Amino acid sequence: MLVVERFKNGAWEEAGRRLAGEGPGSMSDNGDDGSRHLVLFECKGEYSRVYRLAIGLDQQIGGNRLISNPDDISQELARLRVGEEFTISIRHDGAPNARTYRFREI
Repeated sequence: MLVVERFKNGAWEEAGRRLAGEGPGSMSDNGDDGSRHLVLFECKGEYSRVYRLAIGLDQQIGGNRLISNPDDISQELARLRVGEEFTISIRHDGAPNARTYRFREI
């Protein structure tokens, strides 16, 4: 299982989980240079992975995000096994500052 946590008020708080067989979760990430990427994360059973899509379109509809990435061009940021974690800063759409997220495979 992949646990997603965000650092807030000096402590980690759970922001979500992904189980094996569920589709990927996603977050938009906006760079200081105006670039925009999607960070996706999923549990594959034996491992979990966090990756970035550099090309593609996304649309938020309610609690769901539709993602179109015709060329499947992605950059793997982390491949996690049980007990491993990965930390990244992400600035969401409209957010003035980045937030720190941690992905843990348990």
